[in-house]
Amino acid sequence: MAIQFAGVVLLMGLVTACKQSPEAEEHAHDHHDEHASVLASFESSVEDVLEHGATIQEAFESDSPDAAHDALHIIGHLIETLPELAVDTDLSESDWSEVKSASDQLMEAYGHVDAQFHGVTDGPSFADVKPTILQATEVLRKLADKSAAAKPQQP
Repeated sequence: MAIQFAGVVLLMGLVTACKQSPEAEEHAHDHHDEHASVLASFESSVEDVLEHGATIQEAFESDSPDAAHDALHIIGHLIETLPELAVDTDLSESDWSEVKSASDQLMEAYGHVDAQFHGVTDGPSFADVKPTILQATEVLRKLADKSAAAKPQQP
């Protein structure tokens, strides 16, 4: 229970971001604004989650975890929007529940990864949570594909 509570607390840090220099905050804000205009659909948001997830995975697997820190905060914001965006699709309520579950799994997994940047040394490593991340992102990818296929094709 204590570990779950710690995960939730760290998850809040993942979404709210760490203190950054003014220049880094401005860059992050500009980057967030750039994404906010692009993230008009569930499908594009899932694609962005996959891209940032790949950046995070590459950073940890190349033993350069610091390169993942910004992407971790961005991905937290993206994942947070997925359940709400899914409701605006033609997916079923059952699919919406799957989106919510996969999003929750990703938030918890990436929360553990982010915790490593905030002094938690006894939590799961990226390698420990990677299977959960891969499984949850595969669920999201399939649901995004299903949603895209249900949309009327433009002539």
